[in-house]
Amino acid sequence: MTKKLIPVIIIVFIIIIGTFTWQYFRVPEVVIPEEIIEDETANWKTYKNLTYKYEVKYPSDWRISPSLYKDPKEGDWWVEFLPDVPPGAWFNKFFSIIVSEYSPPKKEELSLCLAGNCVNPISVEETEVTFRGFNRIKREIIYNTDPVVHSVIESYINTDHFFYTFRLSLSEVHEIKPEDRNFYNLFLSTFRFLE
Repeated sequence: MTKKLIPVIIIVFIIIIGTFTWQYFRVPEVVIPEEIIEDETANWKTYKNLTYKYEVKYPSDWRISPSLYKDPKEGDWWVEFLPDVPPGAWFNKFFSIIVSEYSPPKKEELSLCLAGNCVNPISVEETEVTFRGFNRIKREIIYNTDPVVHSVIESYINTDHFFYTFRLSLSEVHEIKPEDRNFYNLFLSTFRFLE
């Protein structure tokens, strides 16, 4: 009978040692929590333009300027998005989308005209990037329209028929800050062409 118990004891011993070894030397399973990416534009409103077949989201506390217009002599059509502030209140930034039949100005042709006074930029940084499969030029421009400094971030894309300009205009801003770039990129990230 003891001869029959010896193999059973050996098997039980091997199981106990194997379990202990497995528990001691096993690599613990690391559970990586799923990253939840919050959509910062989830509560934004959507503007659709069926003529030029695009849509874009804009902050829920902003509004569309009542001056959606086309400048017949320029061949441009544009829409502006503004902070929803009381009439007469000051706001220092707005976002524009301009659709044109003409190419955007070359770097050396840039100027800003306010109330008939035109000035050249004091600083222009230009980079080439890709956006939704289109190559685009992105410019950061600073104008000194004494006594106020105006800064602009704008990008251009060219489709088969039109040039699209996406512009964030900042008043009283002497340098473009990361939060301005982030806001611009967030706004631009919501733009898409309709089919």
